[in-house]
Amino acid sequence: MKLEVVPTKPQDTEPANLTEEVKEPGQIADFVIEQCEDWVGGSTDECLAVQYDLSGNARKFAAALKEKLGMKRIGQLMGDKAFIHVDAKDLTDMDALIIAKMLRFQNAECEMLDINNNPRMGDLGVKAIAEHVLGRASNGHPLETLLISGVNVTDEGLGYITEALKTNNKLRLLEMRKNKLTDEGVVALAKVLKDDNSTLESLYLNANPGLTDISAEVLADAVAARKGKLKVILLDCENISFSARARATARCGKKMRF
Repeated sequence: MKLEVVPTKPQDTEPANLTEEVKEPGQIADFVIEQCEDWVGGSTDECLAVQYDLSGNARKFAAALKEKLGMKRIGQLMGDKAFIHVDAKDLTDMDALIIAKMLRFQNAECEMLDINNNPRMGDLGVKAIAEHVLGRASNGHPLETLLISGVNVTDEGLGYITEALKTNNKLRLLEMRKNKLTDEGVVALAKVLKDDNSTLESLYLNANPGLTDISAEVLADAVAARKGKLKVILLDCENISFSARARATARCGKKMRF
C-alpha cells in the first residue's frame, strides 16, 4: 500500500516504541523501507510524515535506526549478507520490525541474526522476527541461527517463536538467554520440539530464573523424543533443583547441561 507524504515537520525526538501510540507500525516499516532508502530510489528528504495519526514518523524511525547501527543507510544491513550482527544497538520493537521485513524482502541469504542485548526491545519485536523470518510468511527464509538473549522476552514472545517453529524447517540454533521466560512458555515450546519434523538442534535458555523443575522435565522429554538430535543448555537457571537436573542428565546425558 502506497502512503502519501504530507508536509509535516518531523519531531525532534525518536518516535515511540510499538505501543498503542503507534497506530500502524507495519505500514511505517514499509514506508521506511520503500521510500526512505536510496537503494530503492527514495529520498529521505521526502520522508516527512505519513497521513494518519502517529506519534512519530517514518523519517525519524529511519534516522534513529541508522544512527544506532552507525550506517549511512539501513540497506547496508542487506546485500546478501549471511551474518547480521545488530547486538547491543539500543534497538526497539519498531527497529526489529524494520529489520525483520528487510530480511524477508531484501536478504534471502541471511543465515544468522544476532539481535542480543537490546533491552528496549521486547515481545513485539520478537513477534516481528517470528512472523517475517521464521513463520509461513517468510517463504522459507534460510535463517539457521537466531540469537535473541537479553531483550526482555516473556512467554508471549516465546509463544510467537513456538508457533513459527511448527512450520519452520530451517532453524538449527535458538538462543534466548537472560530473558523473562517461565515454565508456561517452555512447556508449549517443548511440545513442538518433540516433533520428528523439528530441525532445531541447539536451544540455549541460560539464566532465565523463571524456569523450574517443570521446564527441565518437559525439555528432557523433548530431547529423549528427538533421539539425540536436540541439545538443551540451561546453565544458571537457579530455580531448577539438583534432583531435577540429575534426572534429566540421567535420561539425556550430555544433551542437557545445567
